[in-house]
Amino acid sequence: MPAISARHDEPKTPQTPSNRLTLGSLPPPPGSRPLSFVQIQCDAVETGSRCDWCRHHSLPCTFIRTTASRPRPGTAAAAAAAAAAPMRKPDHSRTSRLRTAALGQIYMSGHNLGSFCSRSGIPYFTPQGERYIYTKTGRWPDLHRRRRRRDEVVTDFRNATPQQQLPRPPRGPAPELPDRLAVQTLLATYLASDFSLVFPLVDGVLFERTIELAYDPAPASADGASARACVFAFLSIASSRFLGAHVKLVVDGHACAAEARTLLDDMLGNVNMTTVQTLLILLTHETFCGRLQAASMYHAVACRALFNLDAHVLVNDRGWNEAQSREHRQLRVLFWFSYVFDKDVALCTGRPPVIDDEFCDLTLPAWCDHGRFAATTTTTTTTTMTNVLVVVDDGAGGGGGRSPWFPGDLRLSVLKSRACRLLYSASSLGQPDAELLRTIRELDEALEHWRLSLPSAFSPSLSPASSDGLGTSRSMLHMELHLHYYYLVNVIHAAAGRCAVDGLISAPEPGVRSSLELSVQASRSTLLYLRATSHRLISDGFWLFIFYPMSALVTLFFNVLRDPLHPQAARDVDLLSSAEEVIKTMPVGGITARELAYLNEVDDFVAELGQLARCALVQGGW
Repeated sequence: MPAISARHDEPKTPQTPSNRLTLGSLPPPPGSRPLSFVQIQCDAVETGSRCDWCRHHSLPCTFIRTTASRPRPGTAAAAAAAAAAPMRKPDHSRTSRLRTAALGQIYMSGHNLGSFCSRSGIPYFTPQGERYIYTKTGRWPDLHRRRRRRDEVVTDFRNATPQQQLPRPPRGPAPELPDRLAVQTLLATYLASDFSLVFPLVDGVLFERTIELAYDPAPASADGASARACVFAFLSIASSRFLGAHVKLVVDGHACAAEARTLLDDMLGNVNMTTVQTLLILLTHETFCGRLQAASMYHAVACRALFNLDAHVLVNDRGWNEAQSREHRQLRVLFWFSYVFDKDVALCTGRPPVIDDEFCDLTLPAWCDHGRFAATTTTTTTTTMTNVLVVVDDGAGGGGGRSPWFPGDLRLSVLKSRACRLLYSASSLGQPDAELLRTIRELDEALEHWRLSLPSAFSPSLSPASSDGLGTSRSMLHMELHLHYYYLVNVIHAAAGRCAVDGLISAPEPGVRSSLELSVQASRSTLLYLRATSHRLISDGFWLFIFYPMSALVTLFFNVLRDPLHPQAARDVDLLSSAEEVIKTMPVGGITARELAYLNEVDDFVAELGQLARCALVQGGW
């Protein structure tokens, strides 16, 4: 096979930082003493006159410094001095860890075997990883097939005629906002849905003011343009979810998002809550479309805007109906929404978080769990002043509005941030193995404390429970908590793979082995849980959850390679082989050519892992 000869080539030796000059690597001057011995002393013995110190204090220079004799090179004294001097060797293991950011990397026994693509979540193996796979399976991984398919799609697109390429049409006149009543109907339906609790992007009362400003017939103003951008952004996520078929024909969500982006350019110089809402709604739109890179860009700008508005230190738990605190409360809600997204993206993509916890007040809102785990009772009433529907939650805390749920548990998000900082920050990557294992144990204890704090019906365990008895919203909450828990267990304990041992074949230490076993068990639980519940996912959740099975697949695959004779190995291979069907059952809304190409790429990768795992069993003696 042609690919085999190419893979026999040894990779280029990675450039080490040993030839770079840094403060730590510069040698000390000859004869210099450690810094701890240097004190302020009179230097008359060298200068022959009173020094500045003695002259300033009107003192005679009486100090006589003993001049140490420097051993000549080649003498026994020189050899003894050299032996006694502290060795200053560069810490190559620490430098290697810093150069290959461990978050998003695949480690085993201190060796980097691959990394996850931050855009797609699909792993790529390093040359060392491919060689290791070959030694354990007897065949080189044929992962170029999906790359060739992707390249063929790009080539076909470039060679297509202008009619076949379907280029983006030239921008015409700015689209008009739809009828105001249609927008108000959308807002009412949004507020009445659980979607508004998971994605609390607008406040009903405040957004009514935004709608009024957007439809104001007065001459255009900066505030009016900002309001129009926010309304267009809202239409981009609401029109396809809450309108009937007869209205969808006149509201194009993608066109609305494009217009919001255009208007956004003039808003960044005057940041206010409307600007933040527009950015976060566009973030949500891009996430639902699978464009996570674009979503991350909106998120970064939104975080800066929130900082400018002091939302990261603004704590206000006063009543929901107090008009003077409504905007403050909504800013804080938007901050927590951004915080949850920030920590999830950091753990899934390997990119550093935007929000630094040390600069934020992370006091949890008093209402963060109100109504989240219990079925809510809602009543619908009509308000004649605005001609919109207002939903009143009989059991809501703090007033007439419903407390948001967010797309993730706030306490767990704080723990995710802690794990990211303690295990995967630049400073943490250089910690000794013993300290790393202690940090893993402490984080595991904190995660267990969080798990036990949940109601038993929602509390995840490494033996997946069913969510069949729950409604759609509670079922999604059950899935969210379980998948986030399994992924965080995997992330925490997989860090033990950075602990170095003598080669990839050597058995790890007991502490490392127990952590790796927990990581593997969490990966099994992820795939088993998805196999039972993936059909219950809402279509918008595909791009939010696809990273979890991909991470679990890789962890399980390398565990089979590590010990193909383990009694669980054959069942793990069967689980790997079934993962392709599991991912196919995860609903994806609005399949386009782009989504189809991605799904084909995932299918190829999962199928190849299954075949390689079976080869490992055969070579291992099954």
